Parts: sequence; structure tokens; C-alpha cells
Amino acid sequence: MSSIIRLMSKVAFHLSMNHYHKTLNPSLPRYIQIEHTVRCNLNCHICCRKHVISPSQKQDMTLSEIEKIMDFFPGISAVKLQGLGEPLMHPQLASILEKFKARSIKTLIVSNGTLLEDSQMRKLVLDNVFDIGVSLDGISKDSAEMMRPGIDWDSVTQGIAQLVSERRRNKSRLIIGINFVFTYKNMRDLERFAEFAIRMGVDYVCVKAVANWAAPADDWYAKAKEVVALTKDKRAEMDRLAMKLFFVLMSKGVGMLYKNDISRLGRCCWPFNSLFIMVNGDIAPCCIRRNSLGNVFSGMKFEEIWNSNAYCELRRVHLDADTTYEICGKCPD
Repeated sequence: MSSIIRLMSKVAFHLSMNHYHKTLNPSLPRYIQIEHTVRCNLNCHICCRKHVISPSQKQDMTLSEIEKIMDFFPGISAVKLQGLGEPLMHPQLASILEKFKARSIKTLIVSNGTLLEDSQMRKLVLDNVFDIGVSLDGISKDSAEMMRPGIDWDSVTQGIAQLVSERRRNKSRLIIGINFVFTYKNMRDLERFAEFAIRMGVDYVCVKAVANWAAPADDWYAKAKEVVALTKDKRAEMDRLAMKLFFVLMSKGVGMLYKNDISRLGRCCWPFNSLFIMVNGDIAPCCIRRNSLGNVFSGMKFEEIWNSNAYCELRRVHLDADTTYEICGKCPD
């Protein structure tokens, strides 16, 4: 019964946060994503941090900056901590989570799972987080390490298992999932993914096709597009594997979200109901398109940024399905 309640809670949240109206001037968002740190202990092949993050740049948001963001968005009900860093590595994570909890803001986290081996970290997550999705782009030691060099597969899977066990023992309502980004290299893992997810005892699986984090003007766009193109060639087979996986998981009470590589232009909710805040405070359309449309620390009111010419133009592009727009026109290619 507890697993069904968690799954229904996940579905209800997903539906509410993805409800939006296609208009140039939508309501203010109730859900945002924050890149509160860019520290990371892995060097994953599908991550763009090596192209974007420099060693000399700012690594973490301060607590006062987190408070400014909360004041900047007084109406938010949920925050997801993710970005080009490992969210659990922020040195003041406990204080950040406590601040969100005190404001009744649901906290979601996308993690690489490497720090879940620590019992204190698991307790922090169990006590303060609504939903944690652990990114595992493989279901075996070999495939995971191929996609995420440096990952300790045994440690990560044991950490997830301990988190699931402690959730049951402590009667926590934490929702636990596994994120899987597939490419032509790891697609065969989808054949055995159901067995793995069920054995781990997670509530959901999120399966997504690899996306190009570069915009056409970026010098690394062409190389990244090659990976996307090679994956697109396998779309029919991946759709078939994903559909089979969906039915097997659902028969066992495990939810699944599947996003393939079909163009998102005109179908994307982000310009209308949410946004992504980079570690320096810049507001971007989403975590993939890191083009600044304003800054939360600039002194402007959020309404001014949300209804600015730049944001209205972004929405017009989606309303008109304008493929010439540099930021979103080719996404996810």
C-alpha cells in the first residue's frame, strides 16, 4: 500500500507541474530547478560540464543566495536541485534542505548516488527530500562504468538498497527512482532494466534519450549531435524496448516515464511553467539550454524577467514551432 501511495503521489506531482497554458504571458511558475553547486566527483560521457564549467568559476550558491531565490519566488511549491554538479556535494546541503522544508517547499534531487553510501547523507535525504532520482546509465558494473567513468557501481547500488531499506524501516514517504539516459551504446540494458529496477525496490524509472546540450552556435555542437544522430537511428528499436519495459514495470507497481528523441519544439512545457537557475543566478529556459534570460540577483523583480521581451520571444518560438530559433529550434538534436 505504501508503494502505491508513493507512486500516486509521484504521478499527481508530475501531472500538476506539467500542466500549463500556451500563452505569451503565463502565470508565474510554482516549480523551479536550481543548480546550487557545480561540484562533481564524476566525469560522465554524456555531461557537458567539461565544455561549460571552468575550474576558476563559482562552485556553490551561498545560503543567503538561496534565501534570495526563495524571496524572489514566493509562490513556489517545489524545487528540484540538479545541474552540472552533484547536488549532495554542496557543503551546506543540510541547511538548504531545512530552509525549503521550513517553507513547505517540496525538494526533489537528481543525484549520481555516489554519496548515498554515507548513513548521515541517507538520513538527511530521508528526513527532508520528497523525491530523489539516482542517475544510473547502466544496469551492470561494466555498462555503468562505460557511461560514467569513476563510478563505484557496488557502492552506489548498495547505497540505493540501504536507502530503500531505511525508508521502509523509518516509514518515510521519500519517493526513490532511477534515471536512465540511453544512447546507442547502452540501449541493450533496457532489455534487463525491469528486473534490475524491481530488485532495487524503487518507485519509478525515468528513461530518456540522450539530448544535445549544445546550441548550434557552440563549437562542440556538431560532435554532440553525432551521438544524438546515432541514437536516433535506433529509435524504433528503443521505442519497442521502452514499451515492453513500461508494461513489465507497471505490472509490478513501478512507474515509468519515457522521453524519446522527437523534437520538443512546440511540445515543451518549460517556457510556460518553469525555469532553471544556474549557480551564478542566471535564469535559463531549462537545464539543457543554458542561455541567460535574466538573473535572480540583478535587482529586477521576477515578473519583469518572466514577462520580458526575451521570454515572450522564447514562447512565441514554441507557439509558432520556429526551427530557426538558436536556443530551442533544434532541440534535442
